[in-house]
Amino acid sequence: MSELINNLFEAQERNTDFEQLDSLLQEVCEKKVQPFKEKLSAFECEDICDIVYSVSYLSKKSAFEIGFKTAMRLVLDCTADK
Repeated sequence: MSELINNLFEAQERNTDFEQLDSLLQEVCEKKVQPFKEKLSAFECEDICDIVYSVSYLSKKSAFEIGFKTAMRLVLDCTADK
Protein backbone atom coordinates (compact mmCIF):
# COMPACT_ATOMS: atom_id res chain seq x y z
CA MET A 1 0.00 0.00 0.00
CA SER A 2 1.40 3.39 -0.87
CA GLU A 3 2.42 5.62 2.00
CA LEU A 4 -0.28 8.20 1.16
CA ILE A 5 -3.09 5.64 1.14
CA ASN A 6 -1.67 4.05 4.28
CA ASN A 7 -1.69 7.43 6.05
CA LEU A 8 -5.28 8.04 4.93
CA PHE A 9 -6.27 4.60 6.20
CA GLU A 10 -4.66 5.22 9.58
CA ALA A 11 -6.46 8.57 9.87
CA GLN A 12 -9.79 6.99 8.93
CA GLU A 13 -9.20 4.05 11.23
CA ARG A 14 -9.81 6.34 14.21
CA ASN A 15 -13.19 7.25 12.71
CA THR A 16 -16.43 6.14 14.40
CA ASP A 17 -17.34 3.87 11.46
CA PHE A 18 -14.16 1.86 11.92
CA GLU A 19 -14.68 1.72 15.70
CA GLN A 20 -18.16 0.32 15.12
CA LEU A 21 -16.77 -2.25 12.70
CA ASP A 22 -14.08 -3.25 15.20
CA SER A 23 -16.72 -3.67 17.93
CA LEU A 24 -18.82 -5.83 15.61
CA LEU A 25 -15.80 -7.98 14.70
CA GLN A 26 -14.92 -8.44 18.37
CA GLU A 27 -18.50 -9.37 19.24
CA VAL A 28 -18.73 -11.90 16.40
CA CYS A 29 -15.33 -13.38 17.24
CA GLU A 30 -16.24 -13.86 20.88
CA LYS A 31 -19.59 -15.39 19.91
CA LYS A 32 -17.97 -17.83 17.47
CA VAL A 33 -15.23 -18.83 19.94
CA GLN A 34 -17.70 -19.36 22.81
CA PRO A 35 -18.52 -23.02 21.95
CA PHE A 36 -14.81 -23.88 22.06
CA LYS A 37 -14.14 -22.32 25.47
CA GLU A 38 -15.01 -25.57 27.25
CA LYS A 39 -12.60 -27.57 25.09
CA LEU A 40 -9.73 -25.07 24.82
CA SER A 41 -7.73 -23.13 27.33
CA ALA A 42 -8.20 -19.38 27.73
CA PHE A 43 -4.80 -18.93 26.09
CA GLU A 44 -5.87 -20.96 23.03
CA CYS A 45 -9.12 -19.01 22.72
CA GLU A 46 -7.14 -15.76 22.88
CA ASP A 47 -4.82 -17.05 20.17
CA ILE A 48 -7.80 -17.81 17.94
CA CYS A 49 -9.23 -14.33 18.48
CA ASP A 50 -5.82 -12.76 17.78
CA ILE A 51 -5.64 -14.62 14.47
CA VAL A 52 -9.16 -13.52 13.53
CA TYR A 53 -8.36 -9.90 14.45
CA SER A 54 -5.15 -9.86 12.43
CA VAL A 55 -6.89 -11.32 9.37
CA SER A 56 -9.78 -8.86 9.71
CA TYR A 57 -7.32 -5.96 10.04
CA LEU A 58 -5.57 -6.99 6.83
CA SER A 59 -8.95 -7.35 5.10
CA LYS A 60 -10.11 -3.96 6.32
CA LYS A 61 -6.89 -2.28 5.20
CA SER A 62 -6.92 -4.00 1.80
CA ALA A 63 -10.59 -3.17 1.22
CA PHE A 64 -9.86 0.48 2.03
CA GLU A 65 -7.05 0.54 -0.54
CA ILE A 66 -9.19 -1.15 -3.21
CA GLY A 67 -12.09 1.23 -2.52
CA PHE A 68 -9.84 4.28 -2.59
CA LYS A 69 -8.20 3.28 -5.86
CA THR A 70 -11.58 2.46 -7.40
CA ALA A 71 -12.98 5.84 -6.36
CA MET A 72 -9.95 7.62 -7.81
CA ARG A 73 -10.30 5.72 -11.12
CA LEU A 74 -13.99 6.69 -11.22
CA VAL A 75 -13.17 10.36 -10.63
CA LEU A 76 -10.47 10.28 -13.32
CA ASP A 77 -12.80 8.51 -15.74
CA CYS A 78 -15.62 10.99 -15.13
CA THR A 79 -13.34 13.99 -15.64
CA ALA A 80 -11.75 12.48 -18.76
CA ASP A 81 -15.13 12.36 -20.56
CA LYS A 82 -15.46 16.14 -20.55
